Amino acid sequence: MLGNEKGYSLIELMLALTVIGLLAAVAAPKVSHVLAVSRTQKVAADLQMLDAAAVMYEAEKGKPPAAGDIKVLEAYVENIGSVKPPTGSTVILDGAEHEVKGTAYLLKKETNGNPRATCDDKTAESFLPSRGSGTGSVGSGKGE
Repeated sequence: MLGNEKGYSLIELMLALTVIGLLAAVAAPKVSHVLAVSRTQKVAADLQMLDAAAVMYEAEKGKPPAAGDIKVLEAYVENIGSVKPPTGSTVILDGAEHEVKGTAYLLKKETNGNPRATCDDKTAESFLPSRGSGTGSVGSGKGE
């Protein structure tokens, strides 16, 4: 009576689960890298937006914004209270993943006196890939 029953054997199920596990193990680092690239691009875009807001502030007020909290730019950035770096997450700097330690973006004065938005004392350029290097981009050929 049981000879007519169709189904999978225990060996077939274990083989299928092993294949799925191997595929997941291969895919996990790629997903992690893609998420790090995404967070890096968000930080770079946030810092560029804050730099542009600082330029608008200076153009309107005739003086650069004070160094420190970015809240002085709230007239130029919608929902400035929600503009925060991805704390504890990894971003790509110099081709390697680093953890974000700062909990807020800050305005810092450069040597020329102009304010710049920073995340962990790094400006937007630090989070952008250098031209032609492919650093930080998905599918750059590194590790593939």
